[in-house]
Amino acid sequence: TTVMVNDHTAFRVDWMPFGGAKASGLGLGGISYSMEEMSKEKLMVIKSSVL
Repeated sequence: TTVMVNDHTAFRVDWMPFGGAKASGLGLGGISYSMEEMSKEKLMVIKSSVL
């Protein structure tokens, strides 16, 4: 898994989403499709008197 902070995402590996019709591709291209395909929801709980 890759996490980029303060850098661009101008690279691609084979498992990243891209456009295709029927069985020719994995998912669709674009930011919203990529975010959904490559994200896992997590829960973080922070207890702080400062917040």
